Amino acid sequence: MLCISDSKNQRLFRPRNIEKLKDVEFIISSGDLDLNYLDDLYNTYNKCVYFVFGNHHIKYYQDFKERIN
Repeated sequence: MLCISDSKNQRLFRPRNIEKLKDVEFIISSGDLDLNYLDDLYNTYNKCVYFVFGNHHIKYYQDFKERIN
C-alpha cells in the first residue's frame, strides 16, 4: 500500500520510483490532495486509489460530486 497526504510529491512519477513501487496493491490518500493529482497517480500506477476529502479543500468535494453525477 502507498499512503499519501497533504502535499504533492512529484518524485512518485520518476521512472525509477514507479519501478520500485510497482508491487503496491493500492493507494490511500488521507486528504487535501486535488483530484487531478490522484488521477495522475491512478494512471501512472494503474492501482485503485482510495481517499477521503481533507478539511481544507471543500472545492475538491464539490468537483467530485460533479464528476460522478
